[in-house]
Amino acid sequence: GSMGSEVRTRLLRGRMKLAVQVGESIFVHAGLVPKLLETLRGATSPLQQLNARFAGLVNRSTSAQLNASSDITVTESEDGPAWTRIGWAATAPATQGGACSRVQQVLGSIPASRRMVIGHNA
Repeated sequence: GSMGSEVRTRLLRGRMKLAVQVGESIFVHAGLVPKLLETLRGATSPLQQLNARFAGLVNRSTSAQLNASSDITVTESEDGPAWTRIGWAATAPATQGGACSRVQQVLGSIPASRRMVIGHNA
């Protein structure tokens, strides 16, 4: 549809990304979790690799292929950057400590990052 083609156009032009680092802050749609970063292990710039992987996948796939994909960057997985609810989990008393330590683990994996700004968490 028109929304999908607009997303593809923005990705191709570099005007849209899953995650961006500005100074010490990482801005991301729903959050980043350690399991996702494990798939990017060895990258000198995990966020650049994440964005390139996502853009490449979206630009070479049909909507049906994306829906059927098992790639963590596009699946409706609790570990994916568009679907995780790590920010919500960080506010729930029962999971707060675990979620906070996972966020700290992510921040420790991305050079010069101190905070994660999440677009939504519910």
